[in-house]
Amino acid sequence: MINYFPFDPLGFRCNPFGCPSDAEWAEIAVLPLPVVAALEQTTKHIQLIGPPGAGKTTTLLGLTRRLKLAGYRAIYEYIPYDSHVVTTNLKPPPDVFLADEVQRLAPQERRRLLRFASVGRMIFSSHVDWEALFASQHLPLLTVRLENYTADMWCCIWERRLAYFSLSGQTPVTLAPTAIDWLRQKFGANLRDAERWLYEVFQRLAAAGYCPPILEASYLEKL
Repeated sequence: MINYFPFDPLGFRCNPFGCPSDAEWAEIAVLPLPVVAALEQTTKHIQLIGPPGAGKTTTLLGLTRRLKLAGYRAIYEYIPYDSHVVTTNLKPPPDVFLADEVQRLAPQERRRLLRFASVGRMIFSSHVDWEALFASQHLPLLTVRLENYTADMWCCIWERRLAYFSLSGQTPVTLAPTAIDWLRQKFGANLRDAERWLYEVFQRLAAAGYCPPILEASYLEKL
């Protein structure tokens, strides 16, 4: 007989490390303190730079939600691998345009974004530093690097994720500080790889139907 609720014994409505929707990502995003400070203390444009999997997309989605809740007209756009243009209509200009993976844009699209940046605020992620490009147009740009997360940040990220997908009225499986520290040492700044690995771990735990209520590092090392 098929078990349609394999994660119930673990205290979750689904695998907590599956692929959330954009709306879910926006809710579970833990915004790094340097990003929050940049948002609140300056009106400059902001670029997020970091290695693959460091949480740039999650941060942008979280920022979009935060700005909308504050009453701003904020628009987010992800630029896919096979695209070199921005599809968002920037006329009339939104209060804030949040663009993800702008290094993929063609030169003419980069110029179009710079024109927008002269009348509206941009927050974007890139694997290529745009400081010189913005400076050439005398546009203020603040760079925030997403890397080398602290142990506290790792704890916040995983605790938020587990709490969001937990079942109401049940005590879900949690990660002990030793487990989080072990994950941090294993994956460094690559949160995405850590999530993928934890997805497989929780799939295995659900199949077994039981696991300790608190996962220690010693338990993870055996999996």
